[in-house]
Amino acid sequence: MPKVSSINPVRPRTIGRLTSIQATNLDNALSHAKNGQHSKAAGLFVALASEMEASEPDVALDSASMRADAGLMMAQRLLNRNRDKAETLLVEAASFLEKALEPDPYWADYLLLRGRIRSFLHNEFGCRISRRNGTWKIDCIDVSNALHIPGISRSEKFDLECSICGKDPMFCAHIPGQTYDGRLALKLVKNLEFDHIAIMIDQIPEERNIGLVPRPLTDDDIREFFPEGKAREILSKGELRCKDLIRVIHQEHLGGMNFVRRSR
Repeated sequence: MPKVSSINPVRPRTIGRLTSIQATNLDNALSHAKNGQHSKAAGLFVALASEMEASEPDVALDSASMRADAGLMMAQRLLNRNRDKAETLLVEAASFLEKALEPDPYWADYLLLRGRIRSFLHNEFGCRISRRNGTWKIDCIDVSNALHIPGISRSEKFDLECSICGKDPMFCAHIPGQTYDGRLALKLVKNLEFDHIAIMIDQIPEERNIGLVPRPLTDDDIREFFPEGKAREILSKGELRCKDLIRVIHQEHLGGMNFVRRSR
């Protein structure tokens, strides 16, 4: 699992249109980031973002990448002091990267940074499971895996398209996962059609990032599965983390879509 300190800020996609002073400030910000001077780096990234926002439209939109860098720097600084604030900053950084990706959805640096931030958020904090209309709907596939819920088998037809040139990847020179002029080569699925989807009763498939989710939990389930103090905290906040639920699943030997206690 990557540490947040190992997640590095990115250079803007429109770096070629920065002024010489802005380019120098960017280099200084990256240098401060490398040396662990998070506050100084964040300040320079924020200042650069403000200048970019006052520039031509494409550069102005790309300023979101510098806002993401600033949030990343402050999150690295605050993680051991204020975890809630650090998490909020990382969520905001991922959102800024979404905005920065709008002109070019396959810009490699932004895609990779967004992926690293999301992975860290899930592994460090766990995804949020919130109470809605009296129940707790669970979408996290890690919870399904912990419950050993059988997965699904699917048969499908689709076309593939290269994210770089738009051709069939079988007949183009771009290698998936490689970067070409800043853009990430990917095999894009087009014209997807499902022939059938079947539940696998007797075995769990190797592909564990898709599958069935368990039934929603009720408040009574929270009281039953969790220690009294933790249950009271969860019900008061109206929020549960997947990591806490997975821990209880293992401790209480719960399994299946209905959270049935298994023999120990």
